Amino acid sequence: MKMKRVAATILSGAMAVSLAACGGGDKAGEGAKSAAADANTESAGEGIAEQAQGGVELEVVTTFAGNDGNAQNYKTFYQQWEEKTGNKIEDMSATADDTFKVRVVTDFETGSEPDVLFFFNGSDANSFIEAGKVVSIEDIRAEFPDYASNLDDGRIPVSLVDNKAYAVR
Repeated sequence: MKMKRVAATILSGAMAVSLAACGGGDKAGEGAKSAAADANTESAGEGIAEQAQGGVELEVVTTFAGNDGNAQNYKTFYQQWEEKTGNKIEDMSATADDTFKVRVVTDFETGSEPDVLFFFNGSDANSFIEAGKVVSIEDIRAEFPDYASNLDDGRIPVSLVDNKAYAVR
């Protein structure tokens, strides 16, 4: 279960970093951001593939669904990750509206939370943190020191629950 949790967390961070690089912004820095995201994503995927002998199947829920502009980028990323690692993503993303938020909170309250979650941080995630259902960036870096190393740690938001970072952006 620990391997599944670490793999899920690394994958979610890698997706967030790679999709952030795919978003808007100035064209001059776009190549550098994309290269950094690709390097971080590639190393995260390799680390998971090395440790996930026999394959891992992850349930993933994101807001990259429906008419979201990055939905296709997300789908392309996880399909490439599946091909590279031999692992499987069960994409549970169906909507990017308020129904999504209610569904995720309900899933956590009933014990049917996904393995990987792209969700809101701050007060929306406090109950997940208090219940010990998410992994901090610090815990991930204890096992994978290069995780999100291309990000400015000062810009990674921390939780008011325990002053630890649980999300990259």
